[in-house]
Amino acid sequence: MTVMNLSDEELMMKYQMGTYEAFQELYRRHSGMIYGFIKKRVKNEAMASDIFQEVFMKLHRSKNLYKKQLPFKPWLFTITQNALVDEIRKTKKKEYSDIDLDTLEAANSTSSEFNNLVPVLSELSSTQKIAIEMRYIEDKTFEEIAATLNTSEANVRQIISRAVRNLKDLIGKGKSL
Repeated sequence: MTVMNLSDEELMMKYQMGTYEAFQELYRRHSGMIYGFIKKRVKNEAMASDIFQEVFMKLHRSKNLYKKQLPFKPWLFTITQNALVDEIRKTKKKEYSDIDLDTLEAANSTSSEFNNLVPVLSELSSTQKIAIEMRYIEDKTFEEIAATLNTSEANVRQIISRAVRNLKDLIGKGKSL
């Protein structure tokens, strides 16, 4: 089996054991999405590139902290969010015009909330799970999600609304945290 056929979680486990090809595949799969996520929040191209490099350095340095029962994407986005916050702290004395703080703050709260919901996501239908992940982790538009799911934007909004309602119910019943 080639690394291309493995899930992100399996690739991360192989990377922990020293398989460099596993890292290369994870990078191939997620680098564009991570860079896009950073670029939407950081206006300065050089700063965005520095943060992007830092994300993958942090991934490398913390690879042994990854646990196979955790979904990889939320874990990677947490690393990304932390790299963005670290950059803000580093540049406190500089002007903040290079970083869209409102977008970053909203993304930080969404990312944290999403990571807290990871245990109950398995309770959702596959369509709801995909829609929630695409919207809140991959930062996709309703139009992009509709194209992926082969449905209308109105239906995507309804799917996400139901998924959020289901997650609230599941949390209320003590299914997570």
